[in-house]
Amino acid sequence: MPRTETEAMMSRVLANFTELAGQAAELSDEDLDKEIPGYGGRTTRARTVLYANANHVREHVNHINKILSATGHPAQTEARAILEQAAQALGALSGALLRVDDGDLTRSHEDHTIASVLQHVAETQESHIGYLREGFK
Repeated sequence: MPRTETEAMMSRVLANFTELAGQAAELSDEDLDKEIPGYGGRTTRARTVLYANANHVREHVNHINKILSATGHPAQTEARAILEQAAQALGALSGALLRVDDGDLTRSHEDHTIASVLQHVAETQESHIGYLREGFK
């Protein structure tokens, strides 16, 4: 089955997150106390808006899984469960990198830099892709 529309919708979600992250990445702890008007018809702190965004996404992961179960969608395969965990790990990696700019890539500890760790992750992924491609020829 094609996934064009699904991927386009997810691209929109990811683009929105990128914009939100760009707005929020430089906020200080004090900035999070700023009152934001108009949120749900009331004034609330910036911190609450950010927590609401994170919680909203988690809530709707459960919602999508509930829809799939209730409508007879086939059960999750082990391969897809593993990929879900990999996607969660990539989300954690992306989150860790929100405070990193290009100047931080050379930060080093225990003979590794941020750049070398990211390079290692990418190269390992590429080798995994190759193993599977060759194994299923």
